Amino acid sequence: MSMLRWLSVVMMIGLLTGGLAAIGADAPATQPESQPSTQFVPHTADLPPGFHKLVVGAISVFCLPTDDAWLEPAIKKVKPASRPTTMPSDLLASFSAHRGELVKQLAAELALTDEKPLNTFLDDKYVPVLNKVAALKFNVYFFPVTRKQLGAIMKAGWHDPRYYFNRLATDVDYTLDINISIDHPMSDMVMWIELKDDATDADKANTVKAFIEDYQTQYLLTVSVLGQMSLGNALDELIVEQAIKPMKLPETIAWVGDGLAAEISVKNLAWLTGMDRTMEIERSLKDNRRNPLASQGLDLMNPYDPTTLRPEYAALYKDAAIHKGARAIHEMVKQAGDDALTKVLVALRNNPPANVEALVKLIKSTTGVDLTPQLKPNYAPTAQ
Repeated sequence: MSMLRWLSVVMMIGLLTGGLAAIGADAPATQPESQPSTQFVPHTADLPPGFHKLVVGAISVFCLPTDDAWLEPAIKKVKPASRPTTMPSDLLASFSAHRGELVKQLAAELALTDEKPLNTFLDDKYVPVLNKVAALKFNVYFFPVTRKQLGAIMKAGWHDPRYYFNRLATDVDYTLDINISIDHPMSDMVMWIELKDDATDADKANTVKAFIEDYQTQYLLTVSVLGQMSLGNALDELIVEQAIKPMKLPETIAWVGDGLAAEISVKNLAWLTGMDRTMEIERSLKDNRRNPLASQGLDLMNPYDPTTLRPEYAALYKDAAIHKGARAIHEMVKQAGDDALTKVLVALRNNPPANVEALVKLIKSTTGVDLTPQLKPNYAPTAQ
């Protein structure tokens, strides 16, 4: 699979206020996990001593019985979140309705005459994952207490995997992240809603209502993005497996395959889901923030061979090269249009280049676009 890997899609979520998850462009915490864990035992949340579970509709809260008087009316005022139109069930429906078109479109773009491997791949890789995302479910308990109350509760012995009591400081650390998995049952989630010590009941009610509304909105968005990401990953992997890997490109120019795969997968994902193609491809082309090696400074006209580098450096270099190379391919598409993608794929297949000079020459003769400037260090595109 391309190292772009659609992590950038998750940027749409951002950091949640109060905390469904901490999700960034380079943090795969919310990706569907690729390898199931047979040893995982989900955590079942325990009620803190003296607390009970207040259930109002579909919302569950761990609270003191004396808080019911202001909590229950607040929860009843929670406005249902708007449902995105790209939830997993919507994607499955769109995929089912347009599957034949999608396969024919991909076959044409990849210049493949046999559609069977494409259908098999989608059946084996995409549909099962999206069904799992659609079935995703876990228990969430909102927990509105002050920091002082929480410290006392934990000091008395209550614990939860996402909470840590620092006895020296008599304070609590709380993990915002929720690592969503579709490969094993998820643990119960106790979501702390921090209340102020001097807050009135009305203030506390507003805090709880706002937190729950934000959580529900962000949760639906997260699931929507996971569904889109699963389709993006499937399309990207399909293109790499069926059209890129068979060419066995040298490591020094392997980025061209990832760039082509990214453009074609985004194009088809946008067509199928209605998402903004330009915005999504530009997100995916941004450097990995966890990579200290900036792609802008690379000279892909005089590349390193990753196989000659230490493994940890090779991984960083390949990641940076892929992002820089993918931006060059995107520039090619902007100048020569979508037809250039298939033309370059066919040219690569018919006459595989041995080095970057041959690759640049092939692309220029095929599309009329010279990528030399884009592959040089510190390239800055001319303002349009």
